[in-house]
Amino acid sequence: MMKFLIVLNSNLKRITKSKKIVIANFLLPAIVILTLGFVFNRITGTDNEYAIINSDKGVYGEEFIKEIQKNSKVKIYKKDEGIERVKKKRMSLCYEIPEEFSDLISKGEKPQIISHKIEEGAESGNFQFSANSLINKMILRSELKNNGKDISLEALNYEKNNINVIGKDKKVMGDIITLNMIISFVLFSSIGISMELFELKRQNILKRSFTTSNKPRTIIGGVLAALFLISSLGYSGIFLLNLF
Repeated sequence: MMKFLIVLNSNLKRITKSKKIVIANFLLPAIVILTLGFVFNRITGTDNEYAIINSDKGVYGEEFIKEIQKNSKVKIYKKDEGIERVKKKRMSLCYEIPEEFSDLISKGEKPQIISHKIEEGAESGNFQFSANSLINKMILRSELKNNGKDISLEALNYEKNNINVIGKDKKVMGDIITLNMIISFVLFSSIGISMELFELKRQNILKRSFTTSNKPRTIIGGVLAALFLISSLGYSGIFLLNLF
């Protein structure tokens, strides 16, 4: 065991001085993963910014917007301005809370959020899911209130208390980031190992090592373990950077 640790330590010192190994195990994967992380953050950031027109004549429209703002960025537009921006393609989608929004909820009927969009298929699935869930809770609260039971929307938050509903963007893109890191780890680690073994052969270090008292498995194991530790530390650092 002591011989293995000595071989491991000597390989760690030698590898950290090699520019080729540092590039293969740190620089290239850092560029790939951090670039993808930047794109991921841009996509998830823009996907959660919603343009809304509040045409509601009651109080529920304003409450609806405040609830949506708890989890997403919202920009309010006047009706003419919002529709005009969509027509001029300054934005692809704008949601409108209808005039009878509060009235329908008070009657126990479900209002429909109007979508002004450039083309078909431009809907945001996350917004529609959140809006439908919120409207359903507002209707339920109104019905309970009519029956003498005053309850808050927070108390009706069954998604929080009972089930975990995951939207498409962060979960799927998060999986992509994780998969990319795994693939990159395997790919660049293989490149690093190959480069290191070729370098050892070129310098005749590997052959000379076999003439020592150390067993071949100790020598090869020390090289591979050193490369694995270097790669693991590198990817851990890249992962932590990607969180920010």
